[in-house]
Amino acid sequence: MHMVVRLYINEDNERIKDPVWCLVDPGAYDAARTLCNGEVFGASEGNARGEVKKVKRGGITCPNCLQKLREYKAIKL
Repeated sequence: MHMVVRLYINEDNERIKDPVWCLVDPGAYDAARTLCNGEVFGASEGNARGEVKKVKRGGITCPNCLQKLREYKAIKL
């Protein structure tokens, strides 16, 4: 399972016009961050506010997060 977040207010306290579901970066150990642009959110972590949920599969609608995931999957180890 992975976590996704839909931010309504960004770190600059500005309302986001069309919120999308972003992947919460699983590699960020210091704070909860979005994968696409690294916005910090959560209680006493950052100014960004939104809705968080756990999903088993899919759920990501952010085009930037999806593009990063495609780039990661293209790496052959």
